[in-house]
Amino acid sequence: MMTDSNARKGTVTLALAAGLLTGCLFSGSGQAMMVAMSVEQLAGTADTIVVGTVLEQTSAWNADRSAIHTDVVVSVDELVKGNAAGEVVVRVAGGYIESEDIGMGVSDTPTFRDGEQVVLFLNAGAEVATVTGQFQGKLTVTDGTVAMLSGEVVSIDDFIGAVRAAAN
Repeated sequence: MMTDSNARKGTVTLALAAGLLTGCLFSGSGQAMMVAMSVEQLAGTADTIVVGTVLEQTSAWNADRSAIHTDVVVSVDELVKGNAAGEVVVRVAGGYIESEDIGMGVSDTPTFRDGEQVVLFLNAGAEVATVTGQFQGKLTVTDGTVAMLSGEVVSIDDFIGAVRAAAN
């Protein structure tokens, strides 16, 4: 004969087993976790750091048409670390292909505006550069200041000084 206590234990055990099974089955459900990076970590990880101005952006399909990327052309105004001269092409996931009226958004990817002045922490070793730390590696310069992800606003000169010190 089953008592109320045994029935409750069985229900709890079944609920726990169902929860564990659900967690195992759906643990790879496309959720991503972003690891927060400090300016020092970004500077140490990036092989190139530039202050520049966004000139243009072009979105296109990848080779098998399974994803859209955007190539952002940035005029290098100041090299802080690494090697980059004139212009650098930065590739980010996502974008909008106007001729096909189709787009793809990616939550952790930085966005750009033509004419925007930016500080970029880059991995520039390949044909096109990528942004270190996803959106964390792109900061906008406004009126000679940089707004940090923490909300702190510092002068671009102080920021570049701190980045140069951290990069060495």
